[in-house]
Amino acid sequence: MKERRAYQRVLSHLTAWYAGSSSMQNVTARIVNLSPAGICFVSDVPEKNGQQLAVTIELPGQEEIRLMVQIVWTEQVQENYQFGAKIIDIDIESEQKLLFFYTRQQNG
Repeated sequence: MKERRAYQRVLSHLTAWYAGSSSMQNVTARIVNLSPAGICFVSDVPEKNGQQLAVTIELPGQEEIRLMVQIVWTEQVQENYQFGAKIIDIDIESEQKLLFFYTRQQNG
Protein backbone atom coordinates (compact mmCIF):
# COMPACT_ATOMS: atom_id res chain seq x y z
CA MET A 1 0.00 0.00 0.00
CA LYS A 2 1.37 3.38 -0.99
CA GLU A 3 1.98 5.96 1.75
CA ARG A 4 -0.41 8.90 1.26
CA ARG A 5 1.27 11.35 3.61
CA ALA A 6 3.15 14.27 2.08
CA TYR A 7 5.37 14.59 5.19
CA GLN A 8 7.05 12.09 7.46
CA ARG A 9 5.63 12.17 10.99
CA VAL A 10 7.95 12.96 13.90
CA LEU A 11 7.39 11.59 17.38
CA SER A 12 6.47 14.08 20.06
CA HIS A 13 5.39 14.37 23.67
CA LEU A 14 3.62 17.69 23.36
CA THR A 15 0.44 18.72 25.14
CA ALA A 16 -2.59 20.06 23.31
CA TRP A 17 -5.96 21.47 24.35
CA TYR A 18 -9.21 21.66 22.42
CA ALA A 19 -12.90 22.24 23.05
CA GLY A 20 -14.52 18.81 22.86
CA SER A 21 -17.55 18.32 20.67
CA SER A 22 -19.53 16.76 23.53
CA SER A 23 -18.90 19.67 25.92
CA MET A 24 -17.64 23.21 25.82
CA GLN A 25 -14.92 22.42 28.37
CA ASN A 26 -11.31 22.22 27.26
CA VAL A 27 -9.99 18.71 26.77
CA THR A 28 -6.30 17.94 27.34
CA ALA A 29 -4.63 15.64 24.82
CA ARG A 30 -1.15 14.20 24.31
CA ILE A 31 0.31 14.50 20.83
CA VAL A 32 1.90 11.22 19.71
CA ASN A 33 3.32 12.44 16.40
CA LEU A 34 2.92 15.31 13.99
CA SER A 35 3.86 16.80 10.65
CA PRO A 36 3.16 20.12 8.94
CA ALA A 37 0.01 18.51 7.51
CA GLY A 38 -1.43 16.61 10.47
CA ILE A 39 -1.27 15.36 14.03
CA CYS A 40 -2.01 12.17 15.92
CA PHE A 41 -3.14 12.62 19.49
CA VAL A 42 -4.60 10.70 22.42
CA SER A 43 -7.45 11.91 24.62
CA ASP A 44 -9.87 10.40 27.12
CA VAL A 45 -12.81 11.99 25.27
CA PRO A 46 -14.19 10.36 22.09
CA GLU A 47 -14.56 12.46 18.93
CA LYS A 48 -16.09 11.62 15.56
CA ASN A 49 -14.56 11.39 12.09
CA GLY A 50 -15.15 14.66 10.26
CA GLN A 51 -15.29 16.68 13.50
CA GLN A 52 -13.43 20.00 13.33
CA LEU A 53 -11.55 21.08 16.44
CA ALA A 54 -9.77 24.31 17.40
CA VAL A 55 -6.51 23.01 18.90
CA THR A 56 -3.85 24.80 20.95
CA ILE A 57 -0.41 23.15 21.11
CA GLU A 58 2.34 24.06 23.55
CA LEU A 59 5.73 23.92 21.81
CA PRO A 60 8.89 23.72 23.97
CA GLY A 61 10.36 27.16 24.67
CA GLN A 62 7.83 28.90 22.45
CA GLU A 63 4.40 30.41 22.67
CA GLU A 64 1.39 28.25 22.13
CA ILE A 65 0.24 27.76 18.55
CA ARG A 66 -3.37 27.52 17.44
CA LEU A 67 -4.78 25.63 14.50
CA MET A 68 -7.93 23.98 13.18
CA VAL A 69 -7.93 20.27 12.48
CA GLN A 70 -10.39 17.79 11.07
CA ILE A 71 -10.52 14.27 12.52
CA VAL A 72 -9.90 11.71 9.75
CA TRP A 73 -9.73 8.52 11.83
CA THR A 74 -10.34 7.41 15.41
CA GLU A 75 -9.42 4.32 17.40
CA GLN A 76 -10.14 3.32 20.97
CA VAL A 77 -6.95 2.34 22.82
CA GLN A 78 -7.80 0.86 26.24
CA GLU A 79 -9.61 3.65 28.15
CA ASN A 80 -8.43 6.38 25.74
CA TYR A 81 -9.08 7.42 22.15
CA GLN A 82 -6.45 8.04 19.49
CA PHE A 83 -7.21 10.41 16.62
CA GLY A 84 -5.55 11.22 13.33
CA ALA A 85 -6.31 14.74 12.17
CA LYS A 86 -5.37 16.88 9.20
CA ILE A 87 -4.58 20.54 9.66
CA ILE A 88 -7.18 22.57 7.81
CA ASP A 89 -6.33 26.10 9.00
CA ILE A 90 -3.30 27.69 10.65
CA ASP A 91 -2.05 31.28 10.75
CA ILE A 92 1.35 32.16 9.29
CA GLU A 93 3.09 32.71 12.63
CA SER A 94 1.87 29.41 14.07
CA GLU A 95 2.79 27.62 10.85
CA GLN A 96 6.35 28.99 11.02
CA LYS A 97 6.71 27.85 14.64
CA LEU A 98 5.34 24.40 13.78
CA LEU A 99 7.72 24.06 10.81
CA PHE A 100 10.68 25.12 12.98
CA PHE A 101 9.76 22.51 15.63
CA TYR A 102 9.17 19.85 12.97
CA THR A 103 12.54 20.49 11.27
CA ARG A 104 14.41 20.40 14.60
CA GLN A 105 12.76 17.08 15.49
CA GLN A 106 13.58 15.59 12.09
CA ASN A 107 17.23 16.56 12.35
CA GLY A 108 17.54 15.20 15.88
